[in-house]
Amino acid sequence: MEKNIRFLIESNYSSMRKSEKKIAELFIENQISAKDINIDTLSRKGGVSQPTVVRFSRSLGFEGFKEFKTYLIEKGYFKEDDDEYNLMTQFEMDINDDISDVPSKIIASNIKQLKNTLKNISSEDIEKAVSAIDKAGKVVIFASENSCIVADDLSIKLVYMGIDVIYSSDYIRQSVYASNLNKNDVAIAISYCGKTKNTVEAAKIAKRTGATVITITNSYESIINKYSDIIICSGNEKIIYKEAIVSRCSQLAIIDMIYMGLMVRKPKHYSKVLKKNSKIIEEHVIK
Repeated sequence: MEKNIRFLIESNYSSMRKSEKKIAELFIENQISAKDINIDTLSRKGGVSQPTVVRFSRSLGFEGFKEFKTYLIEKGYFKEDDDEYNLMTQFEMDINDDISDVPSKIIASNIKQLKNTLKNISSEDIEKAVSAIDKAGKVVIFASENSCIVADDLSIKLVYMGIDVIYSSDYIRQSVYASNLNKNDVAIAISYCGKTKNTVEAAKIAKRTGATVITITNSYESIINKYSDIIICSGNEKIIYKEAIVSRCSQLAIIDMIYMGLMVRKPKHYSKVLKKNSKIIEEHVIK
């Protein structure tokens, strides 16, 4: 247990009620994991009522259980290698959860994915992708379903940087755009699962034209990577549909890496273009 938390509980132990001490002992004896940090589980494990869990939290100086739980998160009560139930990295939603739990659990899920992305991302691949995009005659983006939001974000950033980019959420147009590429162009295929039929097909067509194909996906083993020259992997975990929202977070982070990579590569050039385009944008803002 983190020393500050142990000290906090032990220093207030003598003034606690007998029932509150039962909860305190669970923490002192390290019988609590991240999955147990909810009122129902703590009351059941301690053999006390739910109001007792709240009173225990207040005996430590917190306004209630919610504030105590936030304190545990901030102090890193659970070890980073608690892969299954780490409070900060994998906080599954439960049907009995309160709406007030949603913000912390969603943020925790995003933190998990971003940390995993940081572990798996290759700076060398980011550099290769940035170089290819910077030198490209034109850039075409392929994406379907949830990844369309990410593709749209990338296309907007590249347009503002003065890069010739084409993107449409229509998968038929994507295939047509792919067929019109040549060896001087770049195709960027975004697919979290790496097996979305329309995106894979567009990448396949682009590969035949000789264009440089960049894939942004979750696993190096993804089907779409068969047609890739540069693979940017956001993680390397099992793909399940419920990760769609979290996957968007990691994909958007990768788009920001590409954007900043371009800025670092040619700061004067892209700063000048962005400044010019910013003036155009300002003209459309109501003052």
